[in-house]
Amino acid sequence: MTRVARLGVALLLGSSLALAAPVVGPPTQDSNGVLHYPITSTFQSSQPNDLRVLLPASPGAGQRRFLYALPVEVGTASSFGDPVETIRLLGVSGALHLVLVVPSFSQLPWYADHPSDLTVRQESYLVDDLVPAVEALYPETPANPGPPRRLLIGFSKSGVGALSLLLRHGKLFDAAAAWDAPLAKQDVSQLPGALAIFGTQASYATYAIPSALPAHAAELQGPARIWLGGWSGWHADMIAAHDQMTNLGIAHAWVDGPQVAHRWDSGWVQGAIEFLDQAAPALALGIDAGTDAGEEAGASDAGSDASGASDAAADAGPDAGAVDAGVKSPAGSAGSGEGCACASAGPGPGDPALLLFIALVGANAVAVRRAMGFRRPAPRARRQARAPNYERVAS
Repeated sequence: MTRVARLGVALLLGSSLALAAPVVGPPTQDSNGVLHYPITSTFQSSQPNDLRVLLPASPGAGQRRFLYALPVEVGTASSFGDPVETIRLLGVSGALHLVLVVPSFSQLPWYADHPSDLTVRQESYLVDDLVPAVEALYPETPANPGPPRRLLIGFSKSGVGALSLLLRHGKLFDAAAAWDAPLAKQDVSQLPGALAIFGTQASYATYAIPSALPAHAAELQGPARIWLGGWSGWHADMIAAHDQMTNLGIAHAWVDGPQVAHRWDSGWVQGAIEFLDQAAPALALGIDAGTDAGEEAGASDAGSDASGASDAAADAGPDAGAVDAGVKSPAGSAGSGEGCACASAGPGPGDPALLLFIALVGANAVAVRRAMGFRRPAPRARRQARAPNYERVAS
């Protein structure tokens, strides 16, 4: 759909529908202490998605740090393990004072915006709705002042998503860890279920990692912000991404093997989080200290209006077999397998607020901007346009 056609659609639908702010309902807490927030967004289907948050026992001192564990399945399905349960059992999130955030999606998550279906915009949903909503729920405090650190972890399709989000939104996210992901694919047809999300090959080309890496190489010349580790079925893709980053001079950590099951709980998560924990403080001065949730590098918007609907639950990569007994440290953290710190080596909430507000200022203007494909204006204008609407939580 052309920009002019999308403008017509937005005007016909009306700004109230096209621009309704995300609605975050009061949370419930499960027996493991995980908070479940229902969140409804115009970037997804009309049914609420489950936003899961696990708080550390103590927030620690210093900047808030949010760990976004990106799912590989629709909703909260766990055929490939559960990121919340894996990280909870490891205890690393609590020990490192990280707020674990696990979103869910109405469609198979490929972390992209569909070029014509305005309700399948996964990138916009995460960047423009989820990140601001989470940080409004857990704002800065005297013990945790200033802008937060935002970290990404994923594997398979969510490994692609983690790296893509870092490349496209380098001023929003600090570091990313990706494991066993199809990072070298140039053709969307090579990725199961992806065409329904990206919409077209042309749209996918604006996200493809082999093209995005050189486009953003200059932004990644400082301390390492990327961890690439291990494999199950996408070994050649991981090696290709490692080689390309090395040739481009992009600092990154690389752990090659051993081969384990294609799951959250097969042993690679701890090493990835340990890297992210070390990477975040090193980037405190490397990322714009005034960055808002949703602000990004200017070049990141190229072709970014791309995400279609697919309820297929098949994961992008093959399952390599039964899960290893227990969760153990992956190669590189436990000493087995090949690992390196590649290119330039570098050093390495509070309670939910009672919020109820609706921001309507500039709604019509933002509806037109979105329909025309002009995404993410200045942070202040964007906050006014899409301020989350929090249903009142009983105290």
